[in-house]
Amino acid sequence: MHMNTGQFVRWLRRKHGVQFESKGGRHPLLARLGDRKSVVPTHGGEKQLGKGLMTKIMRDLGIKGRPPN
Repeated sequence: MHMNTGQFVRWLRRKHGVQFESKGGRHPLLARLGDRKSVVPTHGGEKQLGKGLMTKIMRDLGIKGRPPN
């Protein structure tokens, strides 16, 4: 199962304490964890994020393991 942006953001925030900054509108979110950061696209609606994209974001933030199923 893949996740949409909102579900992935909630998972990162709850499970790993990631903080997010938004410039508003349809701009991507900036995810921060300590001194590491990554960009999370806001595809909107129910469009799913791919497993590879979630893995890259997690790697950018220094989160080990696999993305949620």
